[in-house]
Amino acid sequence: MHLRKKTKYDTVWFGLIIGSILPLIISVIVIMARSGEMDFIRYFKHTFAYGVYADMLRVSVLIDLLVFYFFLNREFYASTKGVIIGAVVVGLYVVYLKYL
Repeated sequence: MHLRKKTKYDTVWFGLIIGSILPLIISVIVIMARSGEMDFIRYFKHTFAYGVYADMLRVSVLIDLLVFYFFLNREFYASTKGVIIGAVVVGLYVVYLKYL
């Protein structure tokens, strides 16, 4: 049996924070990159008004897949569970934005 040392990054809470915050950060970076000459706040409101933000957020949840595999390869199984929970939370938020 292989015993591994538990690190401070191998917690469900760490994975949950990474899994739920990272898609939001990625979507804000995409909005900043795409805003061009329009100011950020106006473009951000524009993406919410036309429902584009939910689509960008949905695509940015795919970044969680990379984080999931990173934690899985490092054998941080508790953090992997947190990333899955975070992706589900962001997915529920996307459903809320898109359909409610």
